[in-house]
Amino acid sequence: MVKRIYLAFLILIILSGCSQITGKEVLLNNIKTLEVALDQKDWESAEEHTDELQRLYKGNRWKIQLLGDEGEYEKLYEGIQRLKVTIREEANPESKIELATVKSLIKDIYSL
Repeated sequence: MVKRIYLAFLILIILSGCSQITGKEVLLNNIKTLEVALDQKDWESAEEHTDELQRLYKGNRWKIQLLGDEGEYEKLYEGIQRLKVTIREEANPESKIELATVKSLIKDIYSL
């Protein structure tokens, strides 16, 4: 019985230490900087942050696939692609809508 309690406690410690490696904070921090760039209409910076968001998505895709269903992570990929297009065309309202969609999808995927 003591071994089981010890094992459960050990697993709890390991899992709590792994909670920061899911990629959620990195993605959301990038979204925040992207929001600032869009508010300032700094299109070059916004495009760089969108490229970084796409790289972060690709780097964390396997984690996202484990946490979300196929529809969620496919919609996230499509949202990032649409965001890139709206930023290239310097369409501010559409960019903000797409960014809000991407942010919402990230929060939905990571809401366990």
